[in-house]
Amino acid sequence: MNHAITENYFINQTDKNSLRGFAAGLTILLHGLLLVVLSARDIPMTPSLLADPVLEFAVSTLPATTHHRTPPRAIVPRAISVEPAPTQTRVMPDTPAVAESAPAPAQIPAAAVPPIAQAEPEIATAAQFDSRYTAAPDSAYPARAKRLRQQGVVIVRTTIDASGHIEFAHVLTSSGYTILDEAALAYVRTIPFIPARQGAHAITSQADIPVRFSLY
Repeated sequence: MNHAITENYFINQTDKNSLRGFAAGLTILLHGLLLVVLSARDIPMTPSLLADPVLEFAVSTLPATTHHRTPPRAIVPRAISVEPAPTQTRVMPDTPAVAESAPAPAQIPAAAVPPIAQAEPEIATAAQFDSRYTAAPDSAYPARAKRLRQQGVVIVRTTIDASGHIEFAHVLTSSGYTILDEAALAYVRTIPFIPARQGAHAITSQADIPVRFSLY
């Protein structure tokens, strides 16, 4: 009987040790799973958990896991080519062009404008003198020219004012003798002139007067 009791005692102790070993293994397994879950969530281990000798053993037996974070890739903008939308060309049938006639502008009656009286053109007349004065008289003929038998015609250009008097005279064509040219200039100043006229007004004008010196 004592032998049976002893045998039962050893059996009970063996069962208790087996249960304790199973419980310890289950505890280590659960703690290992908990550490894996915590490390996956980046949760730091608290000192209270690491203080347990069972957990220390489990932690020492688990391989260290390192997390490598990939750096973010730089976003490179890409050029987007925008193609123009195709344009649709509609071909219209040929139609005859219709010319639109613009409305005629209204005619405004012209105001009655009195006719402008046009002035009659003024008639211009040259200065006049008696043609008999073209022959130099004996009193105007120089005595020396007579002795030397000098003869000729002198053309004198004169400027006659509005009163009929000579303002200026010069020899236009010489007779070839200075004494006769000077006598002709002095003679024309004695000739009476009718001044030139422009309409009803006397004006200054020019006249070429031939003076002839002749012994016959």
